[in-house]
Amino acid sequence: MSTGPHTKHPKAGGWLSLVAATSLGLGALASLQAEVSLEEPLDDHDGELRLVVQSYAAGGVAGGAPANGKRPLSSFQRSVTREELRKGIPVRLVQLGEDLDAADIVAWVERGAPDLEFDARTARPGLGAAVGSAPALGGLPRVQLRRPS
Repeated sequence: MSTGPHTKHPKAGGWLSLVAATSLGLGALASLQAEVSLEEPLDDHDGELRLVVQSYAAGGVAGGAPANGKRPLSSFQRSVTREELRKGIPVRLVQLGEDLDAADIVAWVERGAPDLEFDARTARPGLGAAVGSAPALGGLPRVQLRRPS
């Protein structure tokens, strides 16, 4: 196993294990770790908050958000609280495919439940989402979310 944010696994948990075990020609699996936080206070919204995290190959992120027409290498979503965001949330993304070297991580928090299809693979930040990005190379990526100005 390698050190740093990228770790290659022969198997990974959850539904991706099933996909990997039943897919022909699957190149490899790798996990990517990061930490996401938001120091700024959010608005007074009392409902659920959804955190979405995606990894991208080089050129997949522009201006701190997913570039138009680019597809993530991996994605992750979960319900979060304001307190968790303030403390920092460790996340692990599982990547499938041949080229598993993610260059950038994009994350955002928005109103809503973690009910996006395909584990948020096709999601993009909505209006009012707090968004951030960080390079995925070297050390543990720390994504600091910022509210739109």
